[in-house]
Amino acid sequence: MKNKIFIVIALIIFLIPISVKAETIDVSSEVLLRAFLSTGGDLRLTSNITLSSEVQVNSDSTIDLNGYTIDTQDNYFSVYANLNIKDSSSTESGKITGSNNYIIRVGSSSEKGVLILDSGNIDCSSKNYCVRSLAKGEIEINGGKVLGNNLPLIAGGKVTINDGLLEAKQGVIYGNTDGEIVVNGGLIKTLTDYEAVLLSKPGSKLIMNGGKIEALYEEGHKGVAIGAFKDTEIIINDGELLASSACIMGNGSISGKNEGSNAKFTINGGSLISTLGLGIYAPQVNGETLITGGTITGKSSAIEVRAGKLTITGGTLNGNEEKYEIDPNANGSNVTGSAIAIIQHTTKQPIEVNISGGVFNGYLPLLESNPMNNSEEDLSKISVNITGGIFNSTGNKTVNLEDLNGDFITGGTYTHNVTEYINEELFGERDNNDTSVTVLPYRKIRPEDELYKDIVDVSKLLPGQIGTVNIPIKEDYLITVTLKDENNNEIVIDENNNFIMPNSDITVYVNQKFLYRFLSGQDQTFKDKDLIIKTNGDISKLLRIEVNDKELDKSNYELKSGSTILTLNKNYLSSLSNGTYRLKFVYSDGELSTSFVINNNINTTNPKTGDKLMFYVSMLILSFIELIVIGVLFKKKNS
Repeated sequence: MKNKIFIVIALIIFLIPISVKAETIDVSSEVLLRAFLSTGGDLRLTSNITLSSEVQVNSDSTIDLNGYTIDTQDNYFSVYANLNIKDSSSTESGKITGSNNYIIRVGSSSEKGVLILDSGNIDCSSKNYCVRSLAKGEIEINGGKVLGNNLPLIAGGKVTINDGLLEAKQGVIYGNTDGEIVVNGGLIKTLTDYEAVLLSKPGSKLIMNGGKIEALYEEGHKGVAIGAFKDTEIIINDGELLASSACIMGNGSISGKNEGSNAKFTINGGSLISTLGLGIYAPQVNGETLITGGTITGKSSAIEVRAGKLTITGGTLNGNEEKYEIDPNANGSNVTGSAIAIIQHTTKQPIEVNISGGVFNGYLPLLESNPMNNSEEDLSKISVNITGGIFNSTGNKTVNLEDLNGDFITGGTYTHNVTEYINEELFGERDNNDTSVTVLPYRKIRPEDELYKDIVDVSKLLPGQIGTVNIPIKEDYLITVTLKDENNNEIVIDENNNFIMPNSDITVYVNQKFLYRFLSGQDQTFKDKDLIIKTNGDISKLLRIEVNDKELDKSNYELKSGSTILTLNKNYLSSLSNGTYRLKFVYSDGELSTSFVINNNINTTNPKTGDKLMFYVSMLILSFIELIVIGVLFKKKNS
């Protein structure tokens, strides 16, 4: 009874100042800690506190550990609001610890809770599973330390790590169903032969934008930075993975609790370094590994793909450059000395490899082998397609696809010849220093027919060389040619019809425009008779006849084929006022215009040439007679 009275008095004394001043309150007992975490506020420990039962955080609160310890013993915190933990002491030695498997539980499947660690320690060094977020729970780590024996952080909701240290003797972070882990900074470190981060349940996902994940336990080569099981996803944009066995490891099991199918790995940047083994081990059935950037280095090989799909468009992959070895291993890595090792698993699942870019260094940079002794039928499920990339070998061979037959290589640069893997339409050009061979295609044009081959032949043009466009000549047509590369970019054709060959096939576009012209009858003057005009246009394409931009009634003209022959009727022309008229032929693919003149004041009746001559002779004779008569009269007058 006395204890209850004390709690009530404590609430009266302390709650009123908090609500008025919102100041940090010093707390030295479990009773006060419970009271303030129930109502919310900023608390500062002034002594160590031991919990006797579960503590619920129902209002937004801040706990300043201030160098002191909260020991949950067999109990725990349940967080259903925002709980911020920090340590303002100079040593930052304050901590929350306990002997329960979970000492802080954040949210639930239906209630939201947020835990923010800015400084101080959450220490479960003697127990497993220290802090757990459920579906609606969120954890944000901005500093401080999370320490544990095994998997001190369970991500069932969202976990964001911006800074701080997360360290465990065994695993550090466990990805539960649909949990999302975002690493922007800080250090995640395992001290023994476990995965630093284990994505164990379907839907769990890790996105790394910075920071470091370390698993350098070297005894037995078992340190793994990130492990992934069925239906999980890893995206590396930046940051560093450092491990002894593998930076990223999938699982080849096709059933059971360790099933690894459908796991997806994407590497866009960052650094992955394995001191003793592989950068990436990808045995997962139906898995996908996409590499667009970053650097992946393995003491044995950069990546060993044993099932699923591998796509590489960029990045640098470094395998062992001192030796090449194969040591058959049904459940782990087999190859030393390759940037990319293609080794079909004992599960005998399909493998698809597509490489269009990147740099690949190793004693034997690209290898396919069959140490599992799978059948030819099983190996037929492997496909390889290489269209680009730089492959640098320190050994005596650059590519060795032991069990595959076909033309797998259509591009890229290689230290040694790869003629056994390219088709007859490709050739290898050795560089000036005779140190590498670049595979180039005998380029093609599209469409592949004789017309286009006559216009431009690019079959043996190297990128950067000059080609010539031969534009065909065709009567009554204007022909223009456009060239485009495989990315649909137009290729410049200069005034001499020359162009520079791109590093791709070429598509030729030919445009033929018919040039309409008059054959006879243009620019006439009406002379009291029909006007006849002839063009080279196909009469079947003629849509209409226009005079001064208005369609002419068909009763006023006649049409005949022979290209196009137009007769404008005399009666129609006579009805027009004097002036100049614009005549237009409108075709389906063009038009043609001329003019005609109407001038009805002009005498259109002209005497014949013979009539004119008789007229002038008659006038001459009359003039001569007139002169004789005048002469006779003049003589008589003088007499």
